[in-house]
Amino acid sequence: MRDHAGDGHDPEPAPITAGEAAARLGVKRETVYAYVSRGRLHARRALDGKTSLFDPAEVDALRARRGRRRGRLEVPVVTAVTDVGDGRIRHRGVDLTRVVAENWHYEDLAAWLWSGRLEPAPAWTAPEPLVAAVAAAMGALGTGATGGDRLAAGIAAAAAADPVRDDRSPAGAGVAVGIGGGGGLARGDRGRLGV
Repeated sequence: MRDHAGDGHDPEPAPITAGEAAARLGVKRETVYAYVSRGRLHARRALDGKTSLFDPAEVDALRARRGRRRGRLEVPVVTAVTDVGDGRIRHRGVDLTRVVAENWHYEDLAAWLWSGRLEPAPAWTAPEPLVAAVAAAMGALGTGATGGDRLAAGIAAAAAADPVRDDRSPAGAGVAVGIGGGGGLARGDRGRLGV
């Protein structure tokens, strides 16, 4: 590195190690390497061929970006449907842990969220062509597919085939719920929420 003393230029700051970068960012060393693999930080090898070195200005810039986007939620978020605060999530005043503990039906939960009334949901059905499209998409995945894979395929198929996809009325919501619930509802099963 050339000495710029006296010529009006600051010398380039010395590179820092992964451990120093982790300390500046408040993360583990593994996270620093994850940032490198995602292209959020750039590393270069030291002369020993083993040590990763980082530009401290780039590390500080990443820390500043992370600080703007992340952090703890300082104020509660309250809407007509959802209340997030005090480490809890409540929908229409009911803590979600209750929903899971009481093993609510998927359709009942959807009806309650939509209408605000906690009562057994009406029998919601989907048009047969829509059910067939969802069942075909889910069935095409094979036995190795997870429930999440099947749900994603079913949602995509439903979106493409849904004749009321832009209908926000309770009847339109009923069609969406009638095909949801982890995949079983496309075959007429009732889904349950729970662990």
